[in-house]
Amino acid sequence: MLTFAFKIGQRVQTTSNSDYAGLSGVILEIHTGEDKETDNLTPDIHCSFDFPESEAEIQKLEERFSSLYNMPKKLDELALDEVIMSPNELILIPEEPTRLLHYIGTDEWARPVYQDQYGKLWKDVELGDFEIPHLHSAVGNEFDGEPDMPIRKPFKILTDKPKNPYEFQYMMLSRLQSDCEYYLNYGNRCTGRLYYLDEEKQIAAMKKLGKEFPDDGKPEWLTWEQILEYEKAMCPAIK
Repeated sequence: MLTFAFKIGQRVQTTSNSDYAGLSGVILEIHTGEDKETDNLTPDIHCSFDFPESEAEIQKLEERFSSLYNMPKKLDELALDEVIMSPNELILIPEEPTRLLHYIGTDEWARPVYQDQYGKLWKDVELGDFEIPHLHSAVGNEFDGEPDMPIRKPFKILTDKPKNPYEFQYMMLSRLQSDCEYYLNYGNRCTGRLYYLDEEKQIAAMKKLGKEFPDDGKPEWLTWEQILEYEKAMCPAIK
């Protein structure tokens, strides 16, 4: 006797003997008794299936249904968002364990980088601005790789990014630098785009912040020499 153990919300994959073979999705509803829409002896399991990712998979599915209906069928005609399945056409997809993350550093774009128990890297694309990080995988699993796909599994931060006592100064200096870049490149040298609304005051504030950092905590992305270059470009009257 078949033991029915499917539940709403579970991830499932179709069996090889199903017309929908090769698809995976989630259970939306389970109907039994008079609520059923089919004459099957087993419950009706309403599923929403993910669209195939590759052209080859799409073509294979279209060819299968074209053969079943004896007429051409395209993917958008198959209504994969709700399909009634029987239990013997489905296999439960085991839930992956929670990703256990350790902070391992910050990439060159100031994105905190975490590593899980499988060695996979995850980047916080919001730069640590939120209590719960917005994690994406890294292209090529490289430390300085660009963010790729968002994490889809539950995760737990075991080792978080340590709080830097100069975090506010870093953020402020970065903001002032961005103002200078815009002023010099796209802002038509408009002082209204500067935080301090004045070139000399802007540079003075950057110098003040630059002096507040200890020798081992000075930002690599903006050196003292670069601040002087901004001063030279923005305040030509200062020698």
